[in-house]
Amino acid sequence: MIVSLLLGALVTTLVFSHLVLVHRHYFILYSLGIAVCVGGSLLWLEDRLREFVSPRLGGLVPFAIWAAIFLGTIQGLMGIKIALNYDPFPKEMAKIIREHVAPDEKILIQGGGWGQMLMLSDRQGLNIFADKVLNDPQNVRRLKQLGYSKLVMISESPLLWALKKVDPGSASLERESYIATWSDTINDWPDEFNTADILIKKIP
Repeated sequence: MIVSLLLGALVTTLVFSHLVLVHRHYFILYSLGIAVCVGGSLLWLEDRLREFVSPRLGGLVPFAIWAAIFLGTIQGLMGIKIALNYDPFPKEMAKIIREHVAPDEKILIQGGGWGQMLMLSDRQGLNIFADKVLNDPQNVRRLKQLGYSKLVMISESPLLWALKKVDPGSASLERESYIATWSDTINDWPDEFNTADILIKKIP
């Protein structure tokens, strides 16, 4: 049973590798197989431990196992970077967008996640790769026709960068800036707001 569950998750990962490996919540595919495996292992461990402790201490074995599970859960949550759920950076960027973009304006946004920044800022827009989309004059003309009036470019969250930087082998990792996706097309577009974290330009 365990082999079938894990094999099914592995095959799904091979078929949809970009989805599963990029979005951490898809690792739930492995949770059932691993839970069954861990549960069986803990039952075996409990039986073995009872053989080496006195009957008086035997009652403490389940508590020791539950403590190990709890500590393992904490370590696991840290490993999947749960701190990002409390990252203030997206809300701060959304506040800046609301201050400089009217509710009836449509924006092009680079670095806004999969629609996360649009939802947080309560603005309508389109997520793009600026260096690819805006290098084509035909794309720019079409976007203007569709009513897009502002370009928003956002750098990587400092917290996300810090969490990635402490991973083994990532000590030299630099924070991803919106400059990395710059397009010469926007050089002359007037700035509405400009910091190292976020750039808002008016589309002329």
